[in-house]
Amino acid sequence: MVLFQWVSIVLHIAQIYYTVTANDLYITAKYSVLRAPRPLILIRVFRAVLRLQLPPARVNAIFQRSTHQIYNVSIFLLFSMSLYGLLGVQFFGNEINKHCVRSEADVNNISIEDLAIPDTYCKIAEHDCPPDMRCVRINHVRPKHNDGGYANFTHFFVSIFTVYQAASQEGWVFIMYRSMDCLQSWMSVAYFLSLIFFLAWLVKNVFIAVLIETFAEIRVQFQQMWSPRGSAGLDCSKVFQFDGTSWKLVPVHETKVKGLAPRFFQEER
Repeated sequence: MVLFQWVSIVLHIAQIYYTVTANDLYITAKYSVLRAPRPLILIRVFRAVLRLQLPPARVNAIFQRSTHQIYNVSIFLLFSMSLYGLLGVQFFGNEINKHCVRSEADVNNISIEDLAIPDTYCKIAEHDCPPDMRCVRINHVRPKHNDGGYANFTHFFVSIFTVYQAASQEGWVFIMYRSMDCLQSWMSVAYFLSLIFFLAWLVKNVFIAVLIETFAEIRVQFQQMWSPRGSAGLDCSKVFQFDGTSWKLVPVHETKVKGLAPRFFQEER
């Protein structure tokens, strides 16, 4: 941690120097990732403020018991994301990169000027491009063309990112409409509707519910450890009793006579 702090200070000095001298900041920008662990310094602040004297064995037992459910549901969530990622690669793959370009454009050297305005996705078999244009599959556009982010299914890792984005229910409709323009509509609708139902609504909510239940269990365990020993007697049975003016909830004493029956019959065997 101290090493990263010194690296951060050196990078700050270098950036100030390059800013004052109006030089290129690329030299320091590519090393700025070394400053990422700086927020972890808050852990030392919490350790300095919160001095908890807890038995390590009890704490380890609590966390081992609580993290078991989180581990199981995390494995199930990763399995579901991997399953839909593989299905996305098999269903769509590189087929959703079909654009309408000018008829005289070189397929191996497509530029932004060759694309339709606005950029139009298409099906090669249906010839649904505007006049004087054709539908071709392109992998990249010169210069780099931002056509809605990195959401696609070209390979497994990018497909996992697309599935994660769809599970957050942000921007998934754009990739769905894009696949509907390039492939059969029923395939895209079935894939994304099932993804939203099972992954975004069902599995994700189960994961959140397990997290909430786990943290609630941890909180109860720590409250039992921190509560004074004298408070154990507060869990005794209580009954309503009328004192002449109002009804009150009073504890039941085991040694006190309960009713008119002899004590022999009131004792629990």
